[in-house]
Amino acid sequence: MNTYKPIQIAIDTSTSGDNTLVAAEVGKHIVVIAYTLISRDTVDVRWKSGSNNKSGLLPLIPSVGASPAHNPNGVIRCNPSEALILNLSAANYVGGHLTYEMHD
Repeated sequence: MNTYKPIQIAIDTSTSGDNTLVAAEVGKHIVVIAYTLISRDTVDVRWKSGSNNKSGLLPLIPSVGASPAHNPNGVIRCNPSEALILNLSAANYVGGHLTYEMHD
């Protein structure tokens, strides 16, 4: 039985490069079970676990979002003790939210 507690946070960034959304915890995996992204301008985004890519480039265009189906097993799973990072190709606004759990 899953005893992990889902945590929801806002995504609200416009900084080019790596943006830490969830800080690393020693020995823990960050498991993203749902997210929604939307951009104000054209920008490519990439999910990362620390310095490791967890997705290819996801091109976002203005007012058209990205939101995969909720997956209790995780749509993104970070490596142990690594932060969840959203990398932006340019300094364009990206907003939304994500739901994650911290796993042992």
